Amino acid sequence: MCKKISLYIIILIFPFTGPLKVFAQLPTNNDPANQIRFKTVQEAEERREKLVRFIWNNGLPTNIMPSVTPNVTDEALATHLKLLDEKLVKKVDRMKVKSLGLSSLIFLIEPVRMAKSRMLAIVHAGHHASGTNLNESYKSTIELFLERGYDVMMLHMPLYGWNLDETAVLPNGNKLAIIRLPPYYSGFLHRLI
Repeated sequence: MCKKISLYIIILIFPFTGPLKVFAQLPTNNDPANQIRFKTVQEAEERREKLVRFIWNNGLPTNIMPSVTPNVTDEALATHLKLLDEKLVKKVDRMKVKSLGLSSLIFLIEPVRMAKSRMLAIVHAGHHASGTNLNESYKSTIELFLERGYDVMMLHMPLYGWNLDETAVLPNGNKLAIIRLPPYYSGFLHRLI
């Protein structure tokens, strides 16, 4: 059975070290029936490998790593992240992932006040309109985590948001032009698919 799911924002939270104790008011998955548990390290490694193989047939790709431009704070706060409260931001690094000739920008935002243990919140804008940067709903989410001392990673799907590539390069070398339709076509196209 196949279900069509549309995601607007996904927020994933995981600590770099230690459990999430202080921020009980943030959304969590407290139902043990919905959590993945392992009895041994080997069992966890087997599940990890199975998940990796589900996504990438040949294993986790190690030849496609993002290029990192450290400390683009001023530029990012003036453009892509311009709605953010600058008083909450210590530093912004930009990562660029390229695949099939398409680029995806990812911003890693470091808070001024760090939590006791390093934590990361990933804010994914999904299929937000092309050519847009940060809107109010993402702003409030990012600022919530920055206020609580989280590092925040902000990104859009390829071809959406601030990812404006117009040509993909297929594995056989052929180029594929990306045609952007006005937003009012999207409902019609989704019904056709």
